[in-house]
Amino acid sequence: MFAVTSDAFYTLFHKVNAECFGDSLPNDFELDIFTEDEMPNEMGYCIDDGVLVLGLVEESDSIKEFEAVLKHELIHMEQWINDRPVNHGKEFRRRAREIGASY
Repeated sequence: MFAVTSDAFYTLFHKVNAECFGDSLPNDFELDIFTEDEMPNEMGYCIDDGVLVLGLVEESDSIKEFEAVLKHELIHMEQWINDRPVNHGKEFRRRAREIGASY
């Protein structure tokens, strides 16, 4: 198991933002690390709740799984900041395959 801590998150966020998004994603968002019990059917989320909120479950099977979920949510962040529909449509799936995100 891989424990998702804020340190682990921010380390990987900066790496993925640079490698996959050209450092274009904002750093001014709220991070919510939640338990599986709180959201049993979710691995992560990215919402605009008056402020951008990125949520990730506190444990992943591996760092590889955590990175794939993080990339998934960062694609949603990219959609949001570029005023595109935030969904899992054709463009999302193309982008997910391109950067190795889960979908």
